[in-house]
Amino acid sequence: TKIMVMAQGEAYEPGKRTAPMGRGAAPDARPAGDAAVITLRVVDDYWNMVSVSTQVTVETSDLYDTNPGLTAFTGSTTVNVFMRSAGQNTVKATGGSWIWPNDANPSSAITVNAKTADRLLILLPGETRRQGKTGAPAGKEGSRSPWQAGRASSITVYGADEYYNTASFSGSIYVRTIDDNFDVPPSSQALAAGATGFTLTLVTAKSQKLQADSPS
Repeated sequence: TKIMVMAQGEAYEPGKRTAPMGRGAAPDARPAGDAAVITLRVVDDYWNMVSVSTQVTVETSDLYDTNPGLTAFTGSTTVNVFMRSAGQNTVKATGGSWIWPNDANPSSAITVNAKTADRLLILLPGETRRQGKTGAPAGKEGSRSPWQAGRASSITVYGADEYYNTASFSGSIYVRTIDDNFDVPPSSQALAAGATGFTLTLVTAKSQKLQADSPS
């Protein structure tokens, strides 16, 4: 007896012992933040459903998701998971002494796609990109490296959706400093695959902020 975790879009095929075990078709791609319906089944060695009562904790591989938590059921049930990070994510069920990873737990990989870009994100030296992260600092983590007056430094600007996933963004991007009256702003650029780099040289020694804009 074991748990099968089936993604939305897959078809249940009891008795099937070739990959993907007990399932057919491919998982549906899901937009970031939207519900993905997951089916949980208690099955035998041949992927036939059995009427056994259990409770499991459902989690995804997305660090910034919303999980349904502890779920009790008999035989089968469905739960919703909400994955925010664009990319490939899986879903697993964990619980008692007989609930272990198997060929259908974790699930098949589910593609999570970014939504439409509605903002820009600046990644500074020393920071690491984190798609799906909406808590401060949104879309990134890590400590910024110090800049030296008169020395060129590189930054990356991303088009991002509401969950700070990289997304295509049309139009020219301008980067400027808010507090340095004597720097020379770089020329505008378009994003390629949702991102582009800029090189800036700040000359005034003080705490400063950068801003990315797209007038178009």
